[in-house]
Amino acid sequence: AATLLVDTPGDYSVTVTDANGCENSATITVTESENLEPTITGELSICAGESTTLDAGAFASYVWSTGATEPMIMVSEAGDYTVEVSDGSGCTGEATVSVVVNDLPEVSITGSTSICLGSSTTLSAGEGFASYLWSDNSTAATLLVDTPGDYSVTVTDANGCVNSATITVTESENLEPTIT
Repeated sequence: AATLLVDTPGDYSVTVTDANGCENSATITVTESENLEPTITGELSICAGESTTLDAGAFASYVWSTGATEPMIMVSEAGDYTVEVSDGSGCTGEATVSVVVNDLPEVSITGSTSICLGSSTTLSAGEGFASYLWSDNSTAATLLVDTPGDYSVTVTDANGCVNSATITVTESENLEPTIT
């Protein structure tokens, strides 16, 4: 036969004879490659509204579960992402990662929105956040306010997700009672 199907590695030789009785030989070595083992890199935990780039590395071809055929894809939704890669000589491999999308922290400022002349109020952003940054650059969970104005806080949660809130504090006039 003019062809030989092989499924094991090794040296294979063939001797051919032409119509004139002339002979020649050739040998080829067949090696076996292991399946490819791609690794998908990228940030796998993101905050709502963000995206991440998943990178499958350097191969000859790619087919992502999204249908993309590039080495890198940008995703912003939670879920499993799979890529099948090929080295161009028939060897393939597959990898899957799970992307988590974390909700933004829910923050609201509590405290009195009205103070009397010469008094103060304590504004609170709530407990349990990893960090706080108020509009005056203080970093506590609470802020003592003795002047009217707009006050904002930016909080960061344990996942690194950030959200902000603003409150307006007004100043009331001193009461001047009249005795009748």
